[in-house]
Amino acid sequence: MAIGATMKSDSLTLGLGVCLFGTTYSEFLPTYWTGVQSLLRQPDSIVLAHDAQNKELVHSAIPQKYKNITKIIEMEGEFADFMLRIQTEQTADWFSLIGVDDCYLPGAFDELDQADAKGCDIYIDKLQLKHDGSIMEGRWIPELIPSQMTCPGSAPIKRELFERTGGHTKGAIFDDWELYIRCVAAGAKPFHATTVRCIYDIGYGRVTMSGIGRPSDHDSIGKAHIQQVRAELGL
Repeated sequence: MAIGATMKSDSLTLGLGVCLFGTTYSEFLPTYWTGVQSLLRQPDSIVLAHDAQNKELVHSAIPQKYKNITKIIEMEGEFADFMLRIQTEQTADWFSLIGVDDCYLPGAFDELDQADAKGCDIYIDKLQLKHDGSIMEGRWIPELIPSQMTCPGSAPIKRELFERTGGHTKGAIFDDWELYIRCVAAGAKPFHATTVRCIYDIGYGRVTMSGIGRPSDHDSIGKAHIQQVRAELGL
């Protein structure tokens, strides 16, 4: 074991996932892989989804050490569709998704075994905002989550919990929020980690896949869908 590496359970597996589509995100792919390589807790599997125009770039950018554990999927669709496909293709015990424009920090999963040992199934951690270095800290508050996001998006989740929820609706605008609501309904048991998962690029000055700069009607459409989900689940 390398000096500074994190001891992990022999049986617990960790999967990562990321998507690349369109023309505005290819510049971030090398930084994404740099973050993955920095992790003290290394992944056992990776799922990478891309559209047709990014096929050549995706294949050429994968570091040699990850080629044998990376499953590549070519598809088309909206951001939420890519995320749902990645999640449903995961086979690891736990999995984590971040945007290709975000960068993992070394200690992101240092408390994952502790979470699993306690019987938890969603890992509520922190993010560092790229533009000002501030920390966004998550809090799992079941009574509030149906009406407001109290956690950063795409929290690492145990595959068993994801499968119980059925995942978010295809095409959902607030896909991570919908998944959290479904997790509440499924009786998720959170682990509040002290770890900071990644440097999160909220995208000041440019349109992002899930952050600022989206069309003005997205919020109203997304919130209407969330209301439908809440009604469906009785929350």
